Amino acid sequence: MNKLLKYKISKFFVIILIVSSIILNACSVKADNQSKTEISDNVGATKVENEKNGDTLIVSNIPICEELKFNGVYIEKTIDEFNALGFEYGDSVDISFSNGYELKDIPYYNGYYCKTGEALLVAYPGYDYIDVCLKNSDSLWELGNFKEGDTANIVLNKRGKYKDTQDLLNIKYTDNREDYSSDEVFANFRNVKTGNLKENILYRGASPIDNHHKRAKYANDLIESVGIKYDVDLSDDEKDFEKHFSSSDFASNYFKSLYDAGKVSVSTMTKNYKSKEFSKKVVKALTDMSKNEGPYYIHSVEGKDRTGFVLAVVEGLTGASYEEIVNDYMKTYDNYCGVNESVSKEKYDALKLCLIDDMLQYIADSDSTGGTKGVALKDLDWVNVMGRYLTDNGMSFEDMDNFYNKLTTDNYSDPD
Repeated sequence: MNKLLKYKISKFFVIILIVSSIILNACSVKADNQSKTEISDNVGATKVENEKNGDTLIVSNIPICEELKFNGVYIEKTIDEFNALGFEYGDSVDISFSNGYELKDIPYYNGYYCKTGEALLVAYPGYDYIDVCLKNSDSLWELGNFKEGDTANIVLNKRGKYKDTQDLLNIKYTDNREDYSSDEVFANFRNVKTGNLKENILYRGASPIDNHHKRAKYANDLIESVGIKYDVDLSDDEKDFEKHFSSSDFASNYFKSLYDAGKVSVSTMTKNYKSKEFSKKVVKALTDMSKNEGPYYIHSVEGKDRTGFVLAVVEGLTGASYEEIVNDYMKTYDNYCGVNESVSKEKYDALKLCLIDDMLQYIADSDSTGGTKGVALKDLDWVNVMGRYLTDNGMSFEDMDNFYNKLTTDNYSDPD
């Protein structure tokens, strides 16, 4: 019996038997009105104080603005400017805002090295300013009730408190083509060959239009070379497209031809994969694919996290094992940073645990039947788990059938 048919029968009885409830989680940050050190009263000024008295390091009155890609708050100091003041990756910092909102004892990293939902100050390479956010979570700008004109004060809490984590998970890559072995590796571009996918039907990689990391032209040329017919863009909105198309370094004519022909799914996501909005965008992306012909290309900016989540859903639904899903996800970190099991197993295992395993565990835990409780990730039936994830978030059985039939081998049948 086809697994999707088995799933539908199972789902019918689950609907009769299961009454679902929605648990609303509120995120709050404990306030503490006492400041460790006295800072300038000139709130709103762009003046920066940098004081070192023993372990005391204060930076005050820095303007802030909303940062949308990671649901964070930009603190308007560039990475180089901020580090020049004396802060180091792995430090613990306290951040207080002019409206009274505070975050205490949070890590300062150069990547997103904490658990989902935890606060951090991050200096992500290539972005305008240092950013404070709750990893893969709700908008900190909204949670903090910030407004234009608010400022931030940053105080060193403890030097090097999180250095071990920083050193273990520290990953670096460049935006120079000559540092990579091929155009495919540079663009994180590859044919997805997991489970029961048809040959050359699905590809993933970096953005063929957003040139923030200097990879757009390479990705554009690669999707043209394999004859991509439908593009799934997980990061750009219409304003972004206008900006990209008018950019002085625009060199993505093939992508634009797809866009002009209505062959681009605009499924703009933040990185909060635990939000209902994110899940709805996953359903939108796959539904769009079900109504168009492949080969398909799925990407975000770097083709890492948002792309990785959506590909995990696609791969699981189309018959991939846990090991196949993990290996395809982690290939990205080999392409970008040279992190793989043979070269750096400890770092590989740590990244796997806090990235793809966290994503898969979230999907398993959200299973409406409760049947995945206590089952190891490697032992789950991912066709049914991903099927329930999609239908729970609004995908119709008809669209799922169309998607499944367009992407999987014609002669596939349930081995059971």
